[in-house]
Amino acid sequence: MAAAEERLGSHLSRIQSTERRITERSERILGRSATRNAERGSWQSETITHRADPAGLLERLVGNSNDIVSIEFLEAGLLARRAVGRIWDGDQSYSTGFHVGLGLVMTTAHSLPSIAAASDHVLQMDYEEQSLGPPRRISEFSLDPETFFMRNEEYDVAICAATDFAGIAPPLDTFGWHVFSGEDEDTSSGTPVSLIQHPNGEMKSLVVHNSHFVDTGRGSDDDRYCWYTADTKPGSSGSPVFDPSWRLLALHHSAVPARNPQGTILDRDGSPLQKDGVPVTDVSQLNDLANVLFRANEGIRASRLVGWLKSEQNPDPTQEALREKLLDLWRRPGARRIAQQAAVLGSASV
Repeated sequence: MAAAEERLGSHLSRIQSTERRITERSERILGRSATRNAERGSWQSETITHRADPAGLLERLVGNSNDIVSIEFLEAGLLARRAVGRIWDGDQSYSTGFHVGLGLVMTTAHSLPSIAAASDHVLQMDYEEQSLGPPRRISEFSLDPETFFMRNEEYDVAICAATDFAGIAPPLDTFGWHVFSGEDEDTSSGTPVSLIQHPNGEMKSLVVHNSHFVDTGRGSDDDRYCWYTADTKPGSSGSPVFDPSWRLLALHHSAVPARNPQGTILDRDGSPLQKDGVPVTDVSQLNDLANVLFRANEGIRASRLVGWLKSEQNPDPTQEALREKLLDLWRRPGARRIAQQAAVLGSASV
């Protein structure tokens, strides 16, 4: 008994001796005191004594949020990633897109500027690294604007049909799809977000670290957009943005540069950028963006995209029927669960 108490005392002493170092490190990393008022939701440094219950001292939530998630978070993410693919013209034009149901793919309008441009692109599914498992064959679908094409520059969104003209790829529905809800996004600043993307046109990647909502856009003059800290690169346009439950929140389309009150873009030191002595107000004026200070990435809110699709009819009767069918698919009871089950069945057949 005495030996056990001695070991416990030694263990608690080690905790006490390292507590100061942890606090100092937190102060250096966060740039603020690690000891805060408990009423503000942060942790308060406590003196560990032998009278305390060890089981209550050795485990703690650290920070302002509970970041413990179900292990199913990983499985749900694997399902969510199935419907995401690379849009590519076979050369230097690439972006990200995702299946939204009925063989239709969503990406940004600036990625597909015209019907002719869309016809030159393909959608590649399962373009992923497979070093830890059996290799998976890339499934390629031709973008088919003759079957369906809608595009809106105001919302920077394009929806295009994808067809396997060769007849060798599995049906696109077997990859699952992402459902849009017309409900306002239930998020707040600080909510973790995830992006599935093809940065630089490379294999599929995921952002989960240091990725949070900055502003959900509610109450702003233009509430089409939301902003987040997730990293992106060229080719990430058209990526789906998810909440912690893998519900679709937005269509990623652009980074937002920091500006001064006069609208001039700032450099990484916070100074106004100039070109030939003229203040830079648009990133298109710059040949190199490496020195630009970006304050966030920006997406078009899913609920606002639903509103656009409801209000904008397709002039082609056949395509108009498909537009209405897509909205009905999203409104179906259990729509998201149906889409997930399609991805589950498709995964089992790979």
